Amino acid sequence: MAAFRFRLGAFSIPAALFVVGLSRLAADDVVVSTITPAAGPPAGGDQITIVGTGFTNGSGVFLGSTRADDVVVLNDTTIVARTPAAGGPGTVTVSVNTNNGAGSLPDGYRYVGALTFTDDPPTVGATLVKAAHVDELRTAIDTVRFVAHESEGGWTDTLTPGTTVINSTHMLELRSHLEDALAAMHFPGTSYTDPSLPPATVLVKRAHVQELRARLRSVGPSCTYALSTQAVGMDAPGGDAGVSVTTGSDCVWSVTPDAGWVTTGDGGLHTGSGSFGLTIQNNTGDARATLVWVGSQRLPVLQGAP
Repeated sequence: MAAFRFRLGAFSIPAALFVVGLSRLAADDVVVSTITPAAGPPAGGDQITIVGTGFTNGSGVFLGSTRADDVVVLNDTTIVARTPAAGGPGTVTVSVNTNNGAGSLPDGYRYVGALTFTDDPPTVGATLVKAAHVDELRTAIDTVRFVAHESEGGWTDTLTPGTTVINSTHMLELRSHLEDALAAMHFPGTSYTDPSLPPATVLVKRAHVQELRARLRSVGPSCTYALSTQAVGMDAPGGDAGVSVTTGSDCVWSVTPDAGWVTTGDGGLHTGSGSFGLTIQNNTGDARATLVWVGSQRLPVLQGAP
């Protein structure tokens, strides 16, 4: 008799994968550990992956007091769902309610508006690099660090408009804290004009500010990555799967599996919407699961046992 399967988007997943570890647990065993991505637009509708412990079939997900949509419990440690709309920007608690109790992550998800910058683009010959420009970049980079589950940047100087002189230290900090966060999300690095910015020889330029703004627009929280499936499921023999990505025309992304048994022939950098393929290797052991980074999104991959 054929195994019973659940269908998610373009792929079906063996039913057995949904019950791995779904035994009855004490209420204090329901834990919400991470949300990926941890930020998105107030309009909602973005897929998030919730990782924790103690999840059971039928669990409900709430962002603040609003129930999430399209909730699927993949196993006792992973849930996928779509964010509900919010009234505006702000940070909310993410809760998972099960038959055995509830767990929550305070301030686990942040609704953010579109990025806006003062003097954008700077006028050649007229716009000096100001404290306000750096402060805006710090705020945006701290949001990226939040999405990457990193602490806020340690910033030199409390910037005072009209008083604080912007120097190379401020710009190098911005680059470092941004790239650290992006590396944690498996984004490839980039190069900057005047990489070392030696204070005695290189003045802070408009180009330095605009490069950071462009980098944030292409990989920041305003870039969301809608995938054609909520998860990829495969039987023990493995095989190939294709996934399409819908994102903004300026948004960049690459594909990075978290486990060696999932590979992609697509190691390049993409800009805008596109697609990629995954190859899942033959499984000779227990049912297994992993996550694949696609931009700031994470795609669950589950494989059954022989």
